Parts: sequence; structure tokens; C-alpha cells
Amino acid sequence: MPDTTYPDKLHQEASRTFKSKRIVPSSIHGVLAPPAFLSDWQDILTRFLYSPDVNRALDEISSAMDLDKVSESSGWYWAK
Repeated sequence: MPDTTYPDKLHQEASRTFKSKRIVPSSIHGVLAPPAFLSDWQDILTRFLYSPDVNRALDEISSAMDLDKVSESSGWYWAK
């Protein structure tokens, strides 16, 4: 799509930049998380919605991250 498709300079510049940069996955949107963790995450959120115990949810998240080896599976992404 030509950069001139966008009516304003901000989006035109963003379009040019987007074409010249390397695209990397977004860690914040879960693309780095292993499928097992994403499944556990959904379960944790569902339990939290019905019983909003913050400390329990934090403990479950920590356990799921260890159990599902989240840091090992996403280690390639983070700068050393």
C-alpha cells in the first residue's frame, strides 16, 4: 500500500518506517508464551473472575510460569 494512501504525515511516516523495520512478536500479547501456559492463564483468569483473590491469582500465575517453563521458551527474544 503506498504511503500516500494515508491522509496525514504521521501515518505516512509510520507506513514508511513499518516497511523498513524488522517485525518482532509482541511479548505482551502472548505470542512468546507456550500453549500450555496460555491454557493455564485462561483458567486462572476464569477463577479470578468468579473469586477475585489477588494473592491466589498471583501464586497461580507464578506456578504456571514455572511449570510451563515460560522463561525458557521465550529466552531467545530478550536481549542478553
